[in-house]
Amino acid sequence: MSLLEIITRATSDTNRAAISFSPILNADDILPNLKPRNEAAAAAANPPIRRVEGWAISETDAKLIESSDAFLKNLNRKLRNPKSLDRDEFLRLLTKHLGKLSTQIGVSVEPSPSSEDVDFARAAVEKIGLVIGRDVAGPVSEACAFLGIWDLLEILFLQKLVVGGPSSSSLIERLIKKGRSDLLCLCIKHVTNLRSSDLVSILKHFLSPPSADHSMVSVKKEWEKHGFLAIKKATKDGKPSKAATNAAVLLMMAHDGFSPSETCLHYVFSSPDIDGLVLSSAVSMLNGVEVSRLVKYFVKWLRKYERFPFVIGLGKPVSGLEDVVYVLSLGAVVKGLGLVFDEHFSYFVMNSSFHEEMREINGVVRALAREAELCSPLGVLIENLRSGESETYGGL
Repeated sequence: MSLLEIITRATSDTNRAAISFSPILNADDILPNLKPRNEAAAAAANPPIRRVEGWAISETDAKLIESSDAFLKNLNRKLRNPKSLDRDEFLRLLTKHLGKLSTQIGVSVEPSPSSEDVDFARAAVEKIGLVIGRDVAGPVSEACAFLGIWDLLEILFLQKLVVGGPSSSSLIERLIKKGRSDLLCLCIKHVTNLRSSDLVSILKHFLSPPSADHSMVSVKKEWEKHGFLAIKKATKDGKPSKAATNAAVLLMMAHDGFSPSETCLHYVFSSPDIDGLVLSSAVSMLNGVEVSRLVKYFVKWLRKYERFPFVIGLGKPVSGLEDVVYVLSLGAVVKGLGLVFDEHFSYFVMNSSFHEEMREINGVVRALAREAELCSPLGVLIENLRSGESETYGGL
């Protein structure tokens, strides 16, 4: 039976029980078994498309699908009334499922499963996360946020098992309510396809932070830690590399002068995974106070680049300094500021309180433009010398 026939039959068969998630199949067990339906005729005719046969789900995949489907249905049923969900009960349910998955694929996980210890669950997610699947990880992350199992939720983020959607929206609301801005930053870094409504909630939380959210301070301390590490790398053996020196200055810029809540904003406006249209929609829904704070945030960045115009943003992390890629480049700052002006232009025009800030921004931008004009002839000269050198050696 061909793959198309299997899909057609599954679609038309209303009696067939549907699974509640999208399974991940092992292609190594499927593709080698695919063969042309009529090998001799296919070779002679050499058609652009060859029908194949032999497509079948492996026994291991079938067991994984059955186990995951049963677990997901059970967990979703309990999440309908989350107040009845007990931490120990959830961990028993999860560790049993993870233990079954690891046995089915023949992977040992240390330490041994324990119904009351989260260590096995963390180790299993780290080791067999791909087998768990994102459709299953969504409700699991939601349960972790509700029950306050933060270590396990952190691993789910780091393994990129959580994606944007209804479960992530509920998760973000829960993290905001619980005051876990550190995990919100981790969510921005590792969760793809965030919705505009998710970003609105995140931006409003960072721009109007509650006094009880002490986790923002821990985020700033992480930036400070990376900054000290970068300085250490830049001064090691008295022979600092250019990349390490640049990273040290960038991390210092991202730390000094920014409040804890503003350091959280770095992740939003530097993330390559956030769609521009989604971010634009989120910015358009901010109120006047939030817009004012966002403009002041970008003005701080402009002042930084006015002071250190020679610094270049790094597109890739330096060894041991992964967060350096979340330092806003001058281009990202200008883009973010332009986004705010585009969405709230009439508000800026009608409110005279912003006019002084606009004049300040204009002065900084003019200074940066003059700096660029001074650098431009030198850049053109270097480029001409390089091209002339290549032409000279090319003719030898």
